[in-house]
Amino acid sequence: MNISTLAKILGVSIADLREEANKNNIKGFHGRNTRIPYNSAIEITSLLRPEKAKNLENDDKIYLPPTLTAQE
Repeated sequence: MNISTLAKILGVSIADLREEANKNNIKGFHGRNTRIPYNSAIEITSLLRPEKAKNLENDDKIYLPPTLTAQE
């Protein structure tokens, strides 16, 4: 999942999202990564916005970076 998309879903800044993930040792948020594993997205969502975690777990959308289209 794209970190910026997750930040929008959670209503937090990317910097805050990375900071919380690093504090809680959630994998995938190190360095300049822009994409994180789906399990990491669920984990950080459960910490920051537990009410949204269930929706994300059942989400069947594929989140593409803004530069890609479905045709690619």
